[in-house]
Amino acid sequence: MQFKTLTMVGLTISLTACTLNEGQPPETLCLKLTEHLMGIQHLKTQSKVTQKENSDQTLSVYINWQDKKQGDKPLNMTARCIYLSDADDAGEDFNLQIEKSYQTVPDKMFINNQAVRPEQLYPAIHNITGIAIKETIRTKILNEQ
Repeated sequence: MQFKTLTMVGLTISLTACTLNEGQPPETLCLKLTEHLMGIQHLKTQSKVTQKENSDQTLSVYINWQDKKQGDKPLNMTARCIYLSDADDAGEDFNLQIEKSYQTVPDKMFINNQAVRPEQLYPAIHNITGIAIKETIRTKILNEQ
């Protein structure tokens, strides 16, 4: 368990220090993933970002913006990244939980209520953060069937 905790702390520090150095890490990563997947630049300046803690112990980050390339009338767009809770690991060494913590990468992502497939999401996470998602897509698909 200590190795897992140290790995998560190291991952969080490296993500925060290197890649996600502007604002809240979940918000920044969701913005960068949305930009990468949608081929948009400078989304931060033209979007509204909100967070919501859900009753199922997850954190949802919402990115709302208008796509003005679709013609005369701007099209409202939404991306949502869902981060799983790290509550089981928080404070396990000290029996103290200072604040709620969430995993450093989203478990799922939706753009306009359409799920981003793992074979698109995982490489995007890797391209932006340098973190390779260990779980193979084949294993995940077999588990879902």
